[in-house]
Amino acid sequence: MKKSVDEILLEFNNKIKLSEFLKQYIELTPRGNSFVACCPFHKEKTPSFSVSDDKGLFYCFGCGVGGNAITFVSKYKNLSFKDSLSLIASNIGISIDLKNYNKNIDLQNKKFELLNFANDIFKSYLLRNSSALDYLKKRFINEKIIEKFSIGYCPSFEFNLKDELLKNGFQEWKIFSKEDTTYDIISLIRNE
Repeated sequence: MKKSVDEILLEFNNKIKLSEFLKQYIELTPRGNSFVACCPFHKEKTPSFSVSDDKGLFYCFGCGVGGNAITFVSKYKNLSFKDSLSLIASNIGISIDLKNYNKNIDLQNKKFELLNFANDIFKSYLLRNSSALDYLKKRFINEKIIEKFSIGYCPSFEFNLKDELLKNGFQEWKIFSKEDTTYDIISLIRNE
């Protein structure tokens, strides 16, 4: 059975407390409902590294490093995300299939590239459409908000995003991925 990273972390947090796991790497001291230690990622005399079992997170107030068990293992042992995930999974006794990991990452990157490009198209259409900009201004949406939330505008239902993407160098297989039959960029953008 495939498990997501979130499912692995949830199972990790249900099986073992983060502080118990980290004790194999650093010396932790209880303080209130959390634990503290000298940070293993920078030199310090006073402990600024804090571990919260309730949240399953750590944070160093000295250097700003923080995260979950995977982040800690990645940084402490200088491992890749994939290797850290494997170590965490084996630590709690679950097996994960990482054979398709790189393939899935590549597909995700293709999707993001396509979505970012499509968003750029819609943002450019917004800047060229004075009535759409006026409408947003009436709704108190200024340029700062438009930029922050990457708001765009689709000219009409006759607008063909696929043609626009093909015209700008995207290949059809990138628009409609054969590797992921549930993925259809047009439906994704229209929220269908």
